[in-house]
Amino acid sequence: DQADVTVPKFMAWANLERWQTLQWTNQRGNLMPLKTLLRTTPQELITDPANGGGDWAPLMYYAQVWGLVQFLHEAEGGKYELSLREMLTDASAGRMGRRVEQELGRAAADAFRLRRDGAVVFSAYVSRDLPTLEAEYAAFVTRATARGNRAKVAAGKSPLEP
Repeated sequence: DQADVTVPKFMAWANLERWQTLQWTNQRGNLMPLKTLLRTTPQELITDPANGGGDWAPLMYYAQVWGLVQFLHEAEGGKYELSLREMLTDASAGRMGRRVEQELGRAAADAFRLRRDGAVVFSAYVSRDLPTLEAEYAAFVTRATARGNRAKVAAGKSPLEP
């Protein structure tokens, strides 16, 4: 923190490796569909030779998940930020399954408990309209990774700030 150098300041955007990988992935048209991203684990990408990204697949996955958190935090004027906070709070308190059941019913809660299905979690917390959410996310990634944004990211600033 500039005001007190003994206090660390977390700058979520200050991750050039993730940003550059996200940019590279997006420019090549290799963003995973949101439903796939939410249901995939890095372990699956490492062990599956047909994963589509080869040796880069886990790095592409982590970059996209990082971008998704940035999206939830600040996209669309922050309209998903409360959902992100609730999701994290409920997960840390062990209430996520209960919330999924309240929002989506018993079958969805069972799917979440058995498979830890992230698409179900997003439907319960963020939006039931995953195709629209995916389009918003893709547009956010394109704006965030546009040419000229590298310096902002290197400084730990949102690339969407003027």
